[in-house]
Formats: sequence, C-alpha cells, structure tokens
Amino acid sequence: MIEDQSFLGRGWTFPPAFVKGLDTTVVMSQGEENIKENLHILFSTRIGERLMKYNYGTKLKSYVFDPQNATLIGNIKKTVKTAILLFERRIKLDEIKVELIQDQESIVNIEVQFTVRKTNNRANFVYPFYLTEGTNIRL
Repeated sequence: MIEDQSFLGRGWTFPPAFVKGLDTTVVMSQGEENIKENLHILFSTRIGERLMKYNYGTKLKSYVFDPQNATLIGNIKKTVKTAILLFERRIKLDEIKVELIQDQESIVNIEVQFTVRKTNNRANFVYPFYLTEGTNIRL
C-alpha cells in the first residue's frame, strides 16, 4: 500500500517527464522522492543562476579545479549545509559525508543523511559530483 505523503510537497519529477494522451500531463513526484529530487536540483544549481531566487543553489561548481584535500571536503560540506538550511526546510540535516573516490580522481560522492521533519523518517541522498567533464577520452 502506498502511503499518501502529499503533505510533504508535490512537484514535477526531475528530470521532467510527460504522459502523452488526450491531454498531455506532467508526471508529478511527492514525499521523500520529491525531497531527493529537490536536493539534486539544489546541488546542481549555481548561486546566481536563478533570476528570481538569486541566492538559490550551491558553490559546488566553483570547486571543480580545486585539489582533492581536506580543504575541498570542508568547503563542500559547508556549501551543502548552508544550501540545505536555507532552501530545504522539510528536512533536518543529520550528517554530510564527502567521499573522494580513489579509483577515479574526478568523482566526489556527497552523501546527505537527513530526517524528514513531518514524518520523522530517516533517509539519505547521494549526489555524485564530477570534478572533470564527463568524457571517455583517454590521452
């Protein structure tokens, strides 16, 4: 049985999807899935990219060329924490883990562990942050 969690919020799925029929409709998401999709959008948006919400987003993309060290991990944690506290009030942030992938120097996994305020459910979200452009060209 699927529990109705529309009280947590409802919005378009990410990426946007449509159901074609007599009336083309937008596929909607709600509950914890909507929160995770919003976190993905938040982390993928640069500060200043949205005209009406100039402060929305993170500074993650400004760290693309930074060396992989403790300073990078600290900066990522700080920008993620600030963005969640300002723009995702439906959750209580429990922990942020930043993992530098040793086998692939260009990937950093950002794991956010959180508690949904209205339901007290714990969940996590992993955002793969790519430090270099995604090409398969080897030089």
